[in-house]
Amino acid sequence: MQTASEIMAAPDAGSGDDDRAWQLFETFNLLCGFGQPAPYPAYAALRSESPVHAGLPHLGMPGNSADAAPVFSVYGYDAAVAALRDTDTFSSIAYHDMIGKVMGRSVIEMDPPEHREYRHLLQPSLGPKTMDTWQSRFVTPLLTTMTTELRPAGRADLVRGFLFDFPMRTFAAILGLPDDQRAEFHYTAIKLVAQSYDIDKGRASADRLGEMFASVLEERRRHPTDDLISVLVHAEHDGKRLTDEEIYSFLRLLLPAGAETTYRSSSSLLVALLSDADQLDAVRADPAALSAAVNEAVRWETPLQFVPRRATRDTELGGVAIPAGATVQVVIGAANHDPVRWEDPERFDLRRPYRSALAFGHGVHMCIGMHLSKLETEDLVRALLDSLPGLRLDPDCPPPTIEGTLMRSPARLNVVWDV
Repeated sequence: MQTASEIMAAPDAGSGDDDRAWQLFETFNLLCGFGQPAPYPAYAALRSESPVHAGLPHLGMPGNSADAAPVFSVYGYDAAVAALRDTDTFSSIAYHDMIGKVMGRSVIEMDPPEHREYRHLLQPSLGPKTMDTWQSRFVTPLLTTMTTELRPAGRADLVRGFLFDFPMRTFAAILGLPDDQRAEFHYTAIKLVAQSYDIDKGRASADRLGEMFASVLEERRRHPTDDLISVLVHAEHDGKRLTDEEIYSFLRLLLPAGAETTYRSSSSLLVALLSDADQLDAVRADPAALSAAVNEAVRWETPLQFVPRRATRDTELGGVAIPAGATVQVVIGAANHDPVRWEDPERFDLRRPYRSALAFGHGVHMCIGMHLSKLETEDLVRALLDSLPGLRLDPDCPPPTIEGTLMRSPARLNVVWDV
């Protein structure tokens, strides 16, 4: 496999963009802790001592150095909710240094009341009526095409052959991007995610995506349709409209927040179902069981394991003193496995009594794309089960495992079905 530097140095377009996107993403997964031990035993041990710890001890970085801004990690559910709910004390401005400098300033790094104003502008773009339109116009036809292409093979790595591509292809269609830009869009979007730690390289990818969006935006301003860019261009609340750059920043944000996490959560869900015949049969028989399975999957294996906040004043959380200016990493994956809230939390169980988890956030920062992600996941699982008869794990391949310490999903999902 090429190194990250070799892949990133390659030209930005060409027939190999799909393959290069996958190669780059495999490299990015190594940065996300693929191949490392699962974090849950460390979470449990730390949480049993205290819901909040100095440093990032689950990553082997305990304590805080004197020459750097202090960092604290939150492992307990109640403490996590407290941090996410109190936007005055724990500010989302922490996202600015992580992704805002690359993707542009967006709603994810805003606090109330500014956040509320932008949310009002953006919310209709991902509302129920829009979801119904996109489902019939984009999601269903794309799933039909992709499953029809896949079925004759009789076997596949679903991660590489389907799940990695589907959310990004859906997103490209929802944006109204031309078909001949899809492969370049996918590759450039992955470069943006993978290079977000490098401001210069990340901004180059962000600027290229902005150019793609701009070509569609101008056309939609003159001739609106029902795609996402049209909705955003014409969104208005109390006489305010989004600027072009605000639209670009929001769309860039949706790439990791929507398309990538949907790929990860749907992959983990299929691992859970295909590894448990009883729960798979329940999903085959009852649409409501599939909805429950989607909710349980993002609790059980939260795609993005933490979200950052910055303390705006001296405070206390979970009995631990936190100084103003500290970064507070809310470890969502740990909070969603807190045994105080869920019995036997390490187990995937779609029949467990529903209790809200934190995979899609909490409070004012509840994920704006949550409904789109759930719709895509339910529809793709249903399409695979309906279109690939007898879908099951490939007995000739090792069982799939879910990996990662910063982000989690299976690296492979080898399956067979009846042709």
